[in-house]
Amino acid sequence: MNSAEFLKEIHEYVEEEYRSFEEYQNIAFEILCEFDRICRQNSIQYYLAYGTLLGAVRDHGQIPWDYDIDVQISIDDRARMLNVLKNKLGKDFYYSYLDNTPKYPAYCIRIGKKGHHFNALHVDIFFLIGCPEGAKEQEAFLKRLNIYCGKRIKKYSLYWFSNPENKVDRIIDKLLGVKYFFISKKKLDKEEKELISKYPYADAKYCCSLGAEKRAYKTEAFKEASQVEINGKSFFIPIGYEDVLERIYGDWGKYLPVSKRFDEFYSMLKTVRQRDHSSID
Repeated sequence: MNSAEFLKEIHEYVEEEYRSFEEYQNIAFEILCEFDRICRQNSIQYYLAYGTLLGAVRDHGQIPWDYDIDVQISIDDRARMLNVLKNKLGKDFYYSYLDNTPKYPAYCIRIGKKGHHFNALHVDIFFLIGCPEGAKEQEAFLKRLNIYCGKRIKKYSLYWFSNPENKVDRIIDKLLGVKYFFISKKKLDKEEKELISKYPYADAKYCCSLGAEKRAYKTEAFKEASQVEINGKSFFIPIGYEDVLERIYGDWGKYLPVSKRFDEFYSMLKTVRQRDHSSID
């Protein structure tokens, strides 16, 4: 084999891997379409979020090297959203959350497609909650939020995810597992309730997602919705999406070097393959 033959082989391999990745993207998009359907039919306002929002407005679709889909709704709509998911979700889909999945390892709702694990392929529904106004107060609140979310994830993540191959990492994981084992679900639920109620979303000038958040947004960015088209279908985005994206990504119109985009694509492909090891029916 010469270098030209090897290069051709590499190209064919990468193309085959990317076609496999696109299949995962298509399933995630199918889940998003189902989510959009039930929200529109039940008058629940949502917004595309994070990389999904970035791809919608910058790339006019899904980011080509990302399959994950994120959306946001008001925390005030959480109970109604859960009721709709229980009663109106299409037969080919399911949701996972604290109310129906023992040892649930996340702080957002996940909608999946039957035949695929919720930790592999899903739409993540994040909740917008109120934040304080002052910069120092915001920093302290977001730090507390991150600590809470870290405890929620680390308490149950080892139950769902395979241990790392590295022996040292396995030992560290076991030690962390012992530490978080003694934090009760009741205590975590109480901590979440305190975070949500401290700055009521409906009255707050700033907000953030109930998650491992790094910044606060102006609530007025979410007071109204605009729409954007992806693959011939319309989805909701916040009217102040430019400010939201700037707070998350800075110069959000720029692209990372192709090496980093490739690394992100390939890392995501390996992750979704590893996690999609069992089905939930």
